[in-house]
Amino acid sequence: MADQVRIFINEKTVYVAAGTTVQAAVQAFDESLGAALTTGTGYLTDGVGRRLLTEAVVEEGMIVRAIPSRPPAD
Repeated sequence: MADQVRIFINEKTVYVAAGTTVQAAVQAFDESLGAALTTGTGYLTDGVGRRLLTEAVVEEGMIVRAIPSRPPAD
């Protein structure tokens, strides 16, 4: 598995190819969360709450939190 890295998305262990973007990893993990990132109704943070760019490349052991945003109240 040298060409794969282990990351954690919303506390689940996920193996993805080295060089994968965070958005692609989230999309593969959960299509609805990936769609939320694509439409701008979701965002990513690292394990301590700092925002991540969707185009960031995953690193071994990376912790990613994919958070769907609530739609504005009517």
